[in-house]
Order: sequence, then structure tokens, then C-alpha cells
Amino acid sequence: MAVRLDRQLAGGGHDRQSVLRAGGVCMPALEICDTRYREYVFKAVDNIADNSSSARYVLGAPHPISSVGDFRRIQVELWADGKLLDQGWGSNAMDDPLIAVAWLANRLNRDGAQLNAGDIVLTGGLTRGYRAQRNQMFKASFGALGDVTLYFR
Repeated sequence: MAVRLDRQLAGGGHDRQSVLRAGGVCMPALEICDTRYREYVFKAVDNIADNSSSARYVLGAPHPISSVGDFRRIQVELWADGKLLDQGWGSNAMDDPLIAVAWLANRLNRDGAQLNAGDIVLTGGLTRGYRAQRNQMFKASFGALGDVTLYFR
């Protein structure tokens, strides 16, 4: 999932409520990973140092963050060419995707930075990552939050 903030999250001490108060929208999201590690084998510390192997992302339609309900209970299904690859829950992102956003805001504050209005935050992977092939289509279905589709050409 991804969250786009309406207001900045400056300072520290943020929690799920301060993220909700910052408003904005939540969107279904697919992250495109690109790692320098052969066979996608690495330790957590390596992945962090490599910016989580993040390359790009694709977003679905936005929904007001206040209308989403319990982010932890959102189920995602990941499909490739019509075949179900994996399933996950919002709770796979630090137990609550909004807590992941709050964690980032608090961490940035320690470095003298902040999340600003308009910033988009990917809340964390809800399923495993899968290798894409040319001409393959991926779709992530997030229930009432909607779908996001990605074609590799």
C-alpha cells in the first residue's frame, strides 16, 4: 500500500493517529524491486543499505485515508498472468501500515528531516517478491481498496 499525505509529519512522537490526522489518501501499490544481489539473496542489513532494492512503483486509484478502516485487515492477492502467486495482509507491514508511516516520520525526525504534504510513502511489502519476465502481467488486488496492474514489456 501507499499513503500520500495532505499535511507534514514534523517532529517526533508520531503514531497511527497522527498519520490519520495528517490526512491524505491510501492507494493500492506494486513495488518494482531491482537488486544488485545475485539470485536475490542477501541479509536484511544488506537490503537496507541497498535502499531495500527499490526501483519504481505503480499506484492504483486513491481513497481518502479516513475511509479505509482497519489497514491491518486489508488482504492482498498477488497475481501473475492470471495465476495466484501469494496472499498477504496489511498487518505484514510492521503490524499496521500506518505504524510504518509513523516509524518513518519518527526516524526522519532524528535526522532533522520530515515527511511533507504530498509525499508518497510505500508502507512495506505485504507479500514476497517475485521475479518478472518480459510480457508478464502482475495484478495486486486489495479488496475494497481496489487493484493495481503492471505489464512488463
